[in-house]
Amino acid sequence: MKRLVPFVIVVFVAAASAMVNGCSCNHKKPVCGSEKDSAKVAHQLKYKHSGSNGQGEVTAYVDGGCTPPCPGNSPIVNSFPINGLDPAGIGTCNPEHIRIDPGNAGKPVKCPNGSVEYSAATGTLVIKNPSGGTCAGSDLVGASFVARTESGHVTLTIKDVITIPAGLATKEAYRIVASIPGSPPSTADLSVCDSTRAGQVRGEIGLGPNIGEYKVTRPGWTPPPPPDHWDYVIALPGPLYSNMVQPIASSDGFFNLACVGNSLAKLTVEAITLPTDGAPTQYAALRMMTGTYCNVPRTMAGMYITHVRGTSGAGSGSAETDWSAAGAACLEAPRLHEVGNYPDVTFSSDLIPPGCGPTGHEHCMTWKDYADRVRAECATGSDPITVNDHCTEPTGTMFESFTSLSYTSP
Repeated sequence: MKRLVPFVIVVFVAAASAMVNGCSCNHKKPVCGSEKDSAKVAHQLKYKHSGSNGQGEVTAYVDGGCTPPCPGNSPIVNSFPINGLDPAGIGTCNPEHIRIDPGNAGKPVKCPNGSVEYSAATGTLVIKNPSGGTCAGSDLVGASFVARTESGHVTLTIKDVITIPAGLATKEAYRIVASIPGSPPSTADLSVCDSTRAGQVRGEIGLGPNIGEYKVTRPGWTPPPPPDHWDYVIALPGPLYSNMVQPIASSDGFFNLACVGNSLAKLTVEAITLPTDGAPTQYAALRMMTGTYCNVPRTMAGMYITHVRGTSGAGSGSAETDWSAAGAACLEAPRLHEVGNYPDVTFSSDLIPPGCGPTGHEHCMTWKDYADRVRAECATGSDPITVNDHCTEPTGTMFESFTSLSYTSP
């Protein structure tokens, strides 16, 4: 019996080590490698959360609002199913332990056995292989790559590459589809920016959906159409954000493939932020475009807003909010009122603030009631913040938003 003791200890230590490293205990190396492996990678994510208090940045604000037609917002930061890709193409796992397989991308002739990389110089995707073959621009059409976790993998294919306007410049954009066994043929050409397809992709690699419904309807009201190229993605540097509008990683490690119809991409495509803006300014703008109060989006896709940078004075429409990286300082006229008045509107559950009742009408009979409940929610949440009922442009305001003038009370 005494001879068995060392063996038992060795087995116990090995098992504990496997648990720490995320091993699936099937004698295969973990997808994301071990801590020892990650220490060799200079840009490996350290799994730390960046701050969001907006301190330490001095920014020169430029006056001016949007030129009609003003941008439609999106409550979703980014519906692309993989939140963060490794720019060096070496297979580093992102915060959700998803990696893009190195050496398993490209096309048989042009750049076989390549790896997906991000070119910071051009802000575009490229696929390179060890032999020097490179796919870029239109050469990427038809190229595939594999996203993998411990639980599964999925093949993604670039179906189209176009150039779209982005402020005064342009951006290369990619339409990406997924190959999912068992899916009906009708979904084969569906962009992974589609929220349903995005959820299917995440399910294929063992993750749950991360996109809310965020919908308000009214009889006779037609929702705004999706923006042009909504089903394409553009490549953007970090930082990464969750779909609850929280910074989840610093910019030193991953880049985004951001769906053009969602708010993260809109910051660039609609020129709401500038290349010279720092993370706090970007974060304030992202909160504004997602209609996020105390870390909860309170808008639906396509609501039109006008905005000015800094405290430059009145914009077009009714005052809505003063925004900073720390959150919303006030809430006057919720942009959702563009849909119509109570009690005709119907809400999805994720847009009903606590206190309004399970359908949004029991204790809220006007948009003023709704705004009151949102402010109360912020005051009593896990991270309390005071949201005033009148906007006074306090110190630190980076953006002011205004609801569209096009709204007419039914």
